[in-house]
Amino acid sequence: MFITDSEKTRPNTGRRASIFKHSKVQFRTFDIHTNADYTGLLLSGKLNAHLEEIDRTANEMFESLVKQYAAREGVTEKLKAENQMEWVRRMNGIRIMVEETIQRELIQ
Repeated sequence: MFITDSEKTRPNTGRRASIFKHSKVQFRTFDIHTNADYTGLLLSGKLNAHLEEIDRTANEMFESLVKQYAAREGVTEKLKAENQMEWVRRMNGIRIMVEETIQRELIQ
């Protein structure tokens, strides 16, 4: 049994659950690692809550690490005002590093 988009609702709210980037990665790892975890969460009705928690944690971690890396690398609002292309290049690099860190430490 697979959960369809219409079935992804939060308990007691009727609102559609938000399954974002990081939780989708976690969802895919169920197939790689073990179906027992996936099946257990699915049958207990806790799969969406689990994925939402991973996503919330990953997003908080992402925001925090991006700020820390940007400060460490000297990527400031001053740089953004003076040289937008350089600021974008460096921020993109920081975001990629942070996503790899989250993938390595939180998701897998």
